Order: sequence, then structure tokens, then C-alpha cells
Amino acid sequence: MLLAKDYLDMLKSYEESLADLYDAFAARFWLKRKFWRQLAADERHHIQMISDIRAQVESGQGTMRLKGFVGVDVVEARNFVLNLLNRVADGGVARRDATRRAAEIEQTAIEGDFYGILETDSTGLKDMLGVLRKQTRERRDHLGRELRRWF
Repeated sequence: MLLAKDYLDMLKSYEESLADLYDAFAARFWLKRKFWRQLAADERHHIQMISDIRAQVESGQGTMRLKGFVGVDVVEARNFVLNLLNRVADGGVARRDATRRAAEIEQTAIEGDFYGILETDSTGLKDMLGVLRKQTRERRDHLGRELRRWF
């Protein structure tokens, strides 16, 4: 049975792969380097938040559980990101495709409600999960604006 701590580890791994992808985009697309670096920094902030949530749960500052059955959406999303990262390394991703794919990745996290699967009685932990969900929506919206602006 998958525990909330295990799911948090899966989320952290997903966010790490996404930060790596955005860093790779920053290295590849110099014209929008600042944009991609900011997205990577946002992901690193998420990684820290997930680590903080896990530490609070482990220290007994709050409990966390999964709402019902949890599928493999996070694992599949991470694998997609890693495959895209390999394509970037091979030079097989154009700037427009990078922005479109990034928006799709963020949309997948929203549709899968990656952070809404977790529930807690702790107000502080609920707030942190809410911030993660909100920032994911904001990043998706930012990517959408970027697509419309440049393409």
C-alpha cells in the first residue's frame, strides 16, 4: 500500500525532473534563458516545500494520508519529463515545442490534481498544499501567455 510519505517522495522526484528540464531549456534557448531559469527556480522551491511537508509529517507536526486510490499519474508524468529531457540533450526540441510541452506538463499536474490527492487535518500543511496547487496553475497560465506572445 502506498503511503503519503512515499507519494511525497514521488512528487519530489517529479519536481526534480521538471527543474532539470527547465534548466536544460534555459541552456538551449538563450533568448528566453531568464524565463526558463525562473521556472526551474520555482520547481526547486516546490522541492523544498515538499521536503518541508515530509519533515513535518515525520516529526509528528501533522498527519497526512492519501485520498482513496492513487494512480501512477505522477510516475508517468515524471517519465514523460525525463524522455523530453533526453530529447533536449539530443537537440531534438524546438523553442515552441518546449513551451507547448511545458504547458502540457503543468496542465497534466492540474488535471491529475497531484497535490489534491493528499489530505491532512493540519492547517499549515493544507496551506502548503494549496500554495503548490496555486503555483502550478500560475505556471501553466504563464506558459500559455508565453505561447501566445511568441508564437
